Amino acid sequence: MKKIIISMLVLLAWATSLPAQATREQADEIVLNYLQNEITRPYLLYVNVNEPNAEGIVISTSNDETFRAKYACWAYYLNKSEMQQCHYLFVKMDDGNLLEVIASNDFEQNDLTQWKTLVDSVGMVEGEKNILTLYPNPTNGQLKIENVELKISTIEIYDAVGRLLHSKIINLQSETVLDISHLPVGVYLLSVYDETKRIYKVVKQ
Repeated sequence: MKKIIISMLVLLAWATSLPAQATREQADEIVLNYLQNEITRPYLLYVNVNEPNAEGIVISTSNDETFRAKYACWAYYLNKSEMQQCHYLFVKMDDGNLLEVIASNDFEQNDLTQWKTLVDSVGMVEGEKNILTLYPNPTNGQLKIENVELKISTIEIYDAVGRLLHSKIINLQSETVLDISHLPVGVYLLSVYDETKRIYKVVKQ
């Protein structure tokens, strides 16, 4: 039986007036303005490839869980590595209102077939010293990590939808080889912790 558990529902009304039909560009701007105030980088933001439909949109996962928005809208999916839930953002086409849904459905990487990347802010903050070198990237499985300054750090690997796959404390004295050959082809987030947290994007071929 299809089911979904929604933990929070927030409706945000925008004061600025919009045309009768919000375009994709306007919807993108609404979402990005919201995230700028509410979410710190880095994050990945996906937009649904389907055009708004008067009957609404149905988001289904590979685990046979479904969420339905019963109005014409532009749909977005937000991935931030420490998030353990699915974050969906819907911009209503007729008035530009934004709806955020935080749901506990089990979103898998292969569920991204109906989504494309809109924003990829993963990487070093501008002006910050890059203390790690990752190569080859893309990789077929063996990812070498060269360290300049770190001594001991925790490394975490997240999939493209924000699910934690691996966590390990390692001694980064010079060069470390991380084996991700068991992971499917796709995009992953590598979080490295010392005094601060740094996130890198890794592509598995």
